Amino acid sequence: MEISKEELTNASEELLDKVSANVVRIRQENGYSQLQLALEIGLSGAAYLGRMEI
Repeated sequence: MEISKEELTNASEELLDKVSANVVRIRQENGYSQLQLALEIGLSGAAYLGRMEI
């Protein structure tokens, strides 16, 4: 069974969307801002999380 490049791209995008939505949901449920979470996990700023949550 072969997976086309388009199917793989679509599956990757769907997975990224689910992960992003879960990060936003869990972050908000726990009362963290993007900056607070970023600092808690060892990042120097919120830019990475901000891009990830788009």
